[in-house]
Amino acid sequence: MSLNSWHLSRRHGVHLYASVVPAVIGLMVSLSFSAPPNALSSKSLGGLKYWPGKGVTVERQTIWFELDGLPKQVFRIVAPELVSDDHGAYLPWGHPSPRQWQFEKDRATFAVRIEDVIETKAAVLFADRQVEVRVKVTNLSDRTWLNANAFTCFTFTHADAFDDKRMTRSFVQIGNTWRTLADLFRERSPGGSALTFLGVRGGPDVQNLWVARQIRQVHPLRLATGSACMLSKDGKWVAGITTPTPAYVFNNAGLPCLHADPLLGNIEPGQSASASSFLHVLRGSLKELVVTTERLRSSAQRP
Repeated sequence: MSLNSWHLSRRHGVHLYASVVPAVIGLMVSLSFSAPPNALSSKSLGGLKYWPGKGVTVERQTIWFELDGLPKQVFRIVAPELVSDDHGAYLPWGHPSPRQWQFEKDRATFAVRIEDVIETKAAVLFADRQVEVRVKVTNLSDRTWLNANAFTCFTFTHADAFDDKRMTRSFVQIGNTWRTLADLFRERSPGGSALTFLGVRGGPDVQNLWVARQIRQVHPLRLATGSACMLSKDGKWVAGITTPTPAYVFNNAGLPCLHADPLLGNIEPGQSASASSFLHVLRGSLKELVVTTERLRSSAQRP
């Protein structure tokens, strides 16, 4: 199904799309496997280059980046693919995001507005030890959004050193233990799809969320934290995504990609909310990432 063939209707400020999930989540975009000459530089994560996606719809929400220490391993951030709640999608898949990002030092931003529905401001912030993906939304509709969340993607389609379609190097936290998704799925299979939601302790019931009802595969176990990561094939690097305020964790083994998607909460008409996901790509083992994400969560919990 092409993007142009999607049927769009509007009801109470909600965009409803037919049969969009496999088409959008499964998209893979052709790209050179290295940073282009006009890429911007940052000292974040030990040094990296970053650049925006092309002007086509499926890449407009995209920032690509490549670490100086990992040449030809290109990571993709999609910020956000979707904003939805219990009822429907307000910033839908394939949304009319702007044709270009705005750039300042160590910062890429865009804003998009759908009249009488939503205003979204996205920012990718390159800090010393992490990349923050911040999403702020304003409810322009006449209804209260319940459990609003931002579907923010960290994709490894052009980072072959991390490719893990069998999920034997993809980790999440159950209780006090980090386990591979492969082990978790062998123990309790969520179904036959490559697309899986995992709820997080203290977060919303994922089954009630609109986005999960489109994909319809939720693992029965709840995670201890809103974090997921992937080890490189040689075991020398680890890449992860975490959010201190999780709505859920999501895995697409077919790409592969990982999500730790933030909960924006209940938003009244005219009100705004913001939340962040944090990306790390570290030289080292799972232990280094666990220490980093625990420090991040502890900092977020301080008054």
